[in-house]
Amino acid sequence: MLQRSPRNSPRDEKCSNKALHLIAIAQRLKAAGEPLRYMAWENDHNHLVDVWDMICEALNDKYGFLFKPLKRKGFVMKKFAIGIFVILVCAIFGVIAFAEMPSPDPDALWKYITKESPYTKWSFWPDHQGMQPGPSTHTVPLHKVYVNDRALHSSQPPVQYGSIEVKENYGKDKELKAITVMYKVIGYNPDAGDWFWAKYSPDGKVDKFGKPKGCVGCHGTRAANDFILVHEFK
Repeated sequence: MLQRSPRNSPRDEKCSNKALHLIAIAQRLKAAGEPLRYMAWENDHNHLVDVWDMICEALNDKYGFLFKPLKRKGFVMKKFAIGIFVILVCAIFGVIAFAEMPSPDPDALWKYITKESPYTKWSFWPDHQGMQPGPSTHTVPLHKVYVNDRALHSSQPPVQYGSIEVKENYGKDKELKAITVMYKVIGYNPDAGDWFWAKYSPDGKVDKFGKPKGCVGCHGTRAANDFILVHEFK
């Protein structure tokens, strides 16, 4: 249960109310299984700092982010409350966004890209639109590559965690032969950009998944481009 010390001023009360609103959101995450921790606040000037520290701890524990707690020494909460409030909102809703993403599991990933967020409604890379010829190293001559918003809105490598690229592989007759997916998962495989790969038949039967040597080796030729073959970052 959240405990609060007496308020020091109306301005402190305003900051505290913002923090309490964030805590209400965080408590809903906690009920859903997110490992957020709660603590008694030392005083009103430290309210938002404590909430930030809790978010840092949760993100570090669950996702491996290297967020640092704020230092209280010499910190003037009244002047920076709005800025920290914005950061907290981003952090909390970042947790929500990751909670909605699938685990690095072929069945969960297939369900996500076909039912929860159908990839056919996603965009193409801006420099790789529609049907394109495949590389000579692949057995299928044609393909289409779809990317979700996290990948599309990444301005430079490495792309954002949670990015997904789905490639439809077609034969010369333009019949769909296979679907290959690369999904960037925090801490999954640091040696290969943290990408999880999966190859499916058109009906969703998984052929290979995880860290296939063929996928890692081929995409590894573009490691500096975050293992992405068909898009050039500007």
